[in-house]
Amino acid sequence: MKTIEQLQEENAELQEEVEALKYWRKLALQFDGHRMNAMSMLKMVATGNFDLEEVRKFIAAAPVSGDKHLTEIRAQSLQDAIHAVANKYEGSDTTNPWCIGANHVLVLFAKYADSIRKEGQ
Repeated sequence: MKTIEQLQEENAELQEEVEALKYWRKLALQFDGHRMNAMSMLKMVATGNFDLEEVRKFIAAAPVSGDKHLTEIRAQSLQDAIHAVANKYEGSDTTNPWCIGANHVLVLFAKYADSIRKEGQ
């Protein structure tokens, strides 16, 4: 049987590993976001549909942090879910309690998605 000290040491090691994984995840998100932005910029340049000043700003700018990308992904996922539910209850039938309740929930979720986006800025 393990002692309390051994369990605490294992727990600390697991916490360190989790933190390291979170760090690498954020770094991967940062890299992927920058890569996607660069691909978009290259496509605009290839088609001749670009603003030279915008290209210069992109090249000079540092990549957006992984935390900001993660926040945006979460907010977008929530927004997508809101739209899916809204499409299901489209029409706002004021006599149907399910539609009334769904509309109230949608308003709350929309506010929550906005607050997530604001926290990430």
